[in-house]
Amino acid sequence: MKFLLQLFGGRGAGSGRYSYYLPKNPWKSKRFKDVTHPRQRESSNSRTFIDESTGLKIRFDIGDPTKNGWKAEDHYHVYNPNSKSWHDFYLDKNGQPCADGSKESHLTPGEYENFLRGIEK
Repeated sequence: MKFLLQLFGGRGAGSGRYSYYLPKNPWKSKRFKDVTHPRQRESSNSRTFIDESTGLKIRFDIGDPTKNGWKAEDHYHVYNPNSKSWHDFYLDKNGQPCADGSKESHLTPGEYENFLRGIEK
């Protein structure tokens, strides 16, 4: 399963509309490279990936079934390349800036399935 993220503008390959497919397992993706800092790798369930051709940077949080809320689910955060503060640190599923820790910054498989269905109609 892959997740569609549509961004408008951005850095890297210039400006314009881009569609990114966020894989269920980012380690198997040919597009994204694991650039997780060694300290982050040792101290958390988060991994950082980058698409070197476009500059898109994402964080993948591995879910822990013994936890509650977002910590129990695998999910993504997409870094905002134009961020100026914590209030616009990530992008939501529509490519709009959102705050660190906000519900909108957590991108899950179900949201993307619904998003794709909406595009197809």
